[in-house]
Amino acid sequence: MLAPDIRKADLLRRLNVHPPQVDRLLDLDHESRLDQIEAALSACGREIVVTTRAA
Repeated sequence: MLAPDIRKADLLRRLNVHPPQVDRLLDLDHESRLDQIEAALSACGREIVVTTRAA
């Protein structure tokens, strides 16, 4: 959210959710579901990419 300068209120509007849901997403101690994190990242113009490589 820092790089694209997105505020919490902007994220609320983009995700169309209630404020406590965004608070939980931003709480590092809360175990948010991957689909919720993915939606929030997408709203910020980002995506999750997982790769593997030989050890």
